[in-house]
Amino acid sequence: QNKVIIGSWPMSGDLGSVRSEIIKHTIDKCIALGFTEFDTAPNYGNGYCESLLGSALKNKATRINTKFGNSAHTGKDFSIAGLRKSVEQSLQRLNIDRINVLFLHNPRYEIKDYDCVIGLIDDLEQEGKINHAGISLARNHEYGNILRYFEFIQDDYNLLYQKSISVKDQYKDVIFQGRSPLATGILSGKLMLSTTFDSNDYRVSWLKGRRLKSILKRVMILCELSNIPLHSLARRFVLFNSLIDKVIFGVKKPKHVEDIYNDLQDGPLEEVIIQQIKNLYM
Repeated sequence: QNKVIIGSWPMSGDLGSVRSEIIKHTIDKCIALGFTEFDTAPNYGNGYCESLLGSALKNKATRINTKFGNSAHTGKDFSIAGLRKSVEQSLQRLNIDRINVLFLHNPRYEIKDYDCVIGLIDDLEQEGKINHAGISLARNHEYGNILRYFEFIQDDYNLLYQKSISVKDQYKDVIFQGRSPLATGILSGKLMLSTTFDSNDYRVSWLKGRRLKSILKRVMILCELSNIPLHSLARRFVLFNSLIDKVIFGVKKPKHVEDIYNDLQDGPLEEVIIQQIKNLYM
C-alpha cells in the first residue's frame, strides 16, 4: 500500500460526472484498505477536489500532495505572487496546515527564473507549510538540469509510455512518481471505437478518429500478451517496477480501489511477460 497514491482527478468531473455519494464511498474504501496518500491539484474541478479531500479526510492520518502553477478558475500562473496565493488557497481548501509534497504543475516556458521559485519553496518549507517539493512534468518538454532542484518528479508511465523513467538514471536520489498508469482510461480494457465521452470530459477533444484507431491497435497487441485482464496487466506492470517509487492511481468508484488492492495481492508479472512488453519498445 505504501507504493500507491490515490489520484483525485477522476472525482473532479473533468473525466465524466460522478455522484457525491459514490465519491464518499470511494474515499472510505481507500482508508479501509490502507491507502492513505492522496494526489490532487487546485485546477481539478476548479478547487472541487481539494475541498472534497479537505472535508472527507479531516482528522484522518493521511498525506496529501497538491500542486501549484495551475490555479482554480484563473488557470496557469507561475508568478511568485500567484504561486504563493495558490498554496495558501490549497491549504485552506484541504483543511490542513502542511502539504506533504508540493509540485510545480507541468511548467513549460512560463518560468524564466527558477531561482526565484526555489527561493519561494525554501520559504514555504521554513514556514512549515510544505514537507517536500517536486515537479510534475509536461509531456514532451525538455527540462534539462532544472530537475536537480527537486526531490520528487512526477510523470506519465504506463504500458504505452515508458520514456520518463530515464530520469532515474540521471538523478539517482529523486523519488519518481508514475502517473496515469491506465493512460486516462485507455488501458482500462473498456475503450472501443464506439466509445463516446461526456461533453465535459476533456478526452472528447482528442480520443477519437484516426488517433483512437491507432491507440486501439497498440492496445490489442498488449491484450494478446497474456490472459491477464488489460487493466490488471497495466497496474501490475507499474506497481512492481523497482524503478518507480510511487504510482498514482486515479479512482472514481470503490471497485477501482478494490482492483488496485487485488493487483497488489497478485504480485509481480511473470518475467517472460515483462520481457515481451519491453520488446515492444525496442
